[in-house]
Amino acid sequence: MRRHRFQYFAPLTVLAVASPVAMALPVAMALLVVLSAPVKAQLPDDAPPLPADPATVVAVVGQSAILWGDIHPKVETRIKEGIAKAGQQIPEAQLTMVRTQLSRAALRSAIQNKVMSECFLLEQVGTQSADKREEVSNMMSQRARQLFFESELKQLKEKYATESLNEIDAKLRESGTSLQSRQREFADQMLGHMFMKENIDQDPNVTIAEIKRYYEKHIDDYRHGAKAKWEQLSVLFKNHPTRQAALDKLTAMGRDVYYWEQLNLLPENDPSRKTMTDRLTAVGGINFNKSWEQTARAGSEESYSADGGQHDWTTQGSLASKELDQQIFSMPINKMSEIIEDSNGLHIIRVKDRTPAGVTSLADVQDDIRKAIKKEKIMAAQEKMVEQMQSRVPVWSIYPDDFPGAKPLRISAAPQTTTQR
Repeated sequence: MRRHRFQYFAPLTVLAVASPVAMALPVAMALLVVLSAPVKAQLPDDAPPLPADPATVVAVVGQSAILWGDIHPKVETRIKEGIAKAGQQIPEAQLTMVRTQLSRAALRSAIQNKVMSECFLLEQVGTQSADKREEVSNMMSQRARQLFFESELKQLKEKYATESLNEIDAKLRESGTSLQSRQREFADQMLGHMFMKENIDQDPNVTIAEIKRYYEKHIDDYRHGAKAKWEQLSVLFKNHPTRQAALDKLTAMGRDVYYWEQLNLLPENDPSRKTMTDRLTAVGGINFNKSWEQTARAGSEESYSADGGQHDWTTQGSLASKELDQQIFSMPINKMSEIIEDSNGLHIIRVKDRTPAGVTSLADVQDDIRKAIKKEKIMAAQEKMVEQMQSRVPVWSIYPDDFPGAKPLRISAAPQTTTQR
């Protein structure tokens, strides 16, 4: 029966619900960092002033209130972070504008969470009495508290390396929240998550026809230029007193790699291997113990030297050095190049693999396309569900324009009869 759905919460021990506040606030804070020019965007004349009392009700969602104290600490923490990053005094008019923007974003997110949790409770109790709603609400709150202590609080203890709830609460307050606030948010997010999970297919069917249409529509995304894997030895002019000094170093590195590879083409017990070693030793200065990777790590002066001079797939035209780009996409594969010179230095390269320009086949990307379409379907279903929720749960807000269907709320103290979960 409907009233027993809460019994299926047991398997959910950890919930990974991304809070929209976490996404909206950093974006708004970026405005604060660059607020060195005069304010161009002014607040509307009829915009309500931000409350001073943390007990002020700033929104009512169904039968639950959202207090200014739930919003304000987070906003002020972001303000302080923004001022610190700006490294300068911010005019009060600009701070007021940004503080209001942050508050509206945080309130909009809090309303959304409350709407989802209210819808979940409506699903459980239907048209039953207020007493039954209170009973189910209390049971949900108790279960949410249990899950909070089993998952979220456990992570907080690990993060702050303490078992003390007072110490954790103090740390959270430094970041603009509190243990009690985190617990309330967790409960709302948990109920909202359960409501979405119950009402939205998390694994929608995707047909071959849909995949093909998506592929054809986004065909330009699957076009690619020629690509190559290659390795490099380099010396930079800036690191040497003369061009000849740079040339001598690169020549020695290339010689070491060449003879090391020539020797290693011969079996260990091949008599000609010793003959070659003796002959080269007589020449002098040959290092028989350096592969390309070892030589690059020891002496190459390009940015990939620590990786043995190994460059992964590189698209034609993406290199700053036109000389290297031209050689990489024209020289034979698996052949050591002659010395290549550009404005920065001297280089020896070898192309290990290369693919021509073309279009990635549907077969190679159909799994990724299927995932993308599933994500689109889930997001579309969520948007539709949000619209339905907004029509089921009445919302009053001090910023009604920020939430579809919301009605204006006159700022007042927290009512005693309104439930605060």
